[in-house]
Amino acid sequence: MKKYSLELTVFLSGAIVMMLELTGSRILAPFVGTSTFIWTSLIGVILASLSLGYYHGGIKADADPSQKRLGQILFLAGVSIGVGALINQSILQYLVNIFPGIRWPAVVSATILFGPPAYLLGMVSPQAVRIRMTDLKTSGSTIGRLYALSSLGSIVGTFLVGFYLMAWVGSRNILFILSGLSLLLASFNYKNKDNFFALLLFIVAPFVQSFGKNNLLKIQDTEYNSVQVFTAPHPYPTSKVCRVLKVGNEYSSGMFLDSDSLAFQYSKFYKLIYYFNQKPTKTLLIGGGAYSVPKYFQKTNPNLSMDILEIDPALTQIAQAQFNFNPEERIVPIHEDGRTFLNHNNKKYDAVMCDAYHSLFNIPFHLVSLEAIEKMSDALNPNGVLIVNLLSPIKGPNRDLVHSMVKTCGEVFPYIRAFKPRLEVPDERVQNIILVCMKTKNPVLPGSASNEINEMLAKEINLKNLGWENGIVLKDDYAPVEHYAEKMLGSYFQR
Repeated sequence: MKKYSLELTVFLSGAIVMMLELTGSRILAPFVGTSTFIWTSLIGVILASLSLGYYHGGIKADADPSQKRLGQILFLAGVSIGVGALINQSILQYLVNIFPGIRWPAVVSATILFGPPAYLLGMVSPQAVRIRMTDLKTSGSTIGRLYALSSLGSIVGTFLVGFYLMAWVGSRNILFILSGLSLLLASFNYKNKDNFFALLLFIVAPFVQSFGKNNLLKIQDTEYNSVQVFTAPHPYPTSKVCRVLKVGNEYSSGMFLDSDSLAFQYSKFYKLIYYFNQKPTKTLLIGGGAYSVPKYFQKTNPNLSMDILEIDPALTQIAQAQFNFNPEERIVPIHEDGRTFLNHNNKKYDAVMCDAYHSLFNIPFHLVSLEAIEKMSDALNPNGVLIVNLLSPIKGPNRDLVHSMVKTCGEVFPYIRAFKPRLEVPDERVQNIILVCMKTKNPVLPGSASNEINEMLAKEINLKNLGWENGIVLKDDYAPVEHYAEKMLGSYFQR
C-alpha cells in the first residue's frame, strides 16, 4: 500500500474536490437558492481556487518535494473543510443580510467557505507529481497517470455524492466526512499528533447539537432539496401556530396545528376553480410541497380527483409524516418533473393548478415558457381553467416577470384574469399574484358565488393598467426568469 500512497492520495483528493463542490450547492441553497447563479459561483470559485493551487503548488513542490509537505497541505485542507462545516450557517446568514440579491452572497460565500480547501487540494497533484518524478524520460507518463487518477477520483466522488451520500447522510455530515478523509490522508503521508487531535475533533463535531433550535422538527437533504420542518407563529392574518415546510430558502407550505384550513393566503385562491369551472372532477396540481392544497380538496370534495406532480419523493414522505397527508386512489402523487409529465400526458383535466413558481431563488424556466403553457392548455378540457401562482411586484421597475408571464399566457389563452391575495401589500413589493387562464374567450360564469369567492373576486388586478405589453414571450430557448428574480431579490433585500 505504501508503494501506491501517492496514487491513492491523488485519487481521493480528486474525489474530495468534486464532493465538496456538489455538497456546496446544498450548503448555499437554504440562503441563496439553487439557481444557475449558485452553480456559476461555485464552479467559478472552485476552478479559480484550483488553478491558484496548481500554480502555487508547483512552486512549493520544487522548493520541498516531500511527503511531509504533502501531509501538511492535506492537514490544512481538512481543517478548512471542517471549519466551514461548523461556521457556514453563521457566515451565510451574515452575507445575505449585508449583500443585496443573489450573485454577491453566492460568490462571496463560495469564496469564503470553499475557496481555501479547493486551493489547498489543488496543491496536492503538483506535489505528488514532483515526489514521484524520478526520471525525465518518464515524466510525461508520470504526470499523465497522476492527473488521470485525480480525474477518476473526481468522477467517483461526483456519483457517490449525487447518487448516495446526499440522501443518506446530509450535506453538513458530508463536509465532516470530507474533513476527516483529508486528515486521514494527511496522517497517511506524514504522521503527526496534530493530525490525530484534529481528526478526533471533526469526528465528534457532527454529534454536537446546535442550541436554540427547539422548534426545528426535521432537517433533511433529499435528492433535490435542502428541507426543514419547524413550528412558527403564522404572521398573517393571525398568530396561530403553524407547522412550516421550508424547501431551500423558501417557505413552501404550511398547516395550522389546530385546524385543516389552508394556512397560506395565496393557496386559498385555488378554490377559484369552483367559480371558473363549477363542477371540476379531474384536476392536476404541479408542485406538491407539503401537500396542503391536495389535503384540503381531499377533505372537502369527495367527488374530486387530483394528480399531484412532485419531483421529490422525499417531500411526499415528509408530507405524510409531518403534515397528515394520506394519499388514496383519487389523490395520487406522481414523482416526475412537471414539464416531462406534460410532454407525454394524454389525460384531460377540468383544472390545472401550478404552484411551481413560488420561489424567487429557483424559478423553473422550462415551466414558464410558451411551450410549457401550450402543454398545460393541451391538458385542459375545453372549459378547463389554469390557475397559476407566481411571485412578482405588480408595479415598479421590477415587474418584468408578471408582465412576461401574462404576455406568454396571452399567446395561448384568450381569457386571462389576475388577482392579488393580500391587498395590504404595496404593489411595488414582491407578492403572490394569481393568474386565471381559460381556453374560451367568453366563458359562461355563475351569476352568484359564495362570500369567500366574492371576496377573492374583489381582489382582481386590472390587467389593462398592468402594462403587460412591455413583457416578452418566454420560450424554451430564451426565458431570463433568473435575471428577473435577481432584480426582484435585490430590491427586496435592500428593503
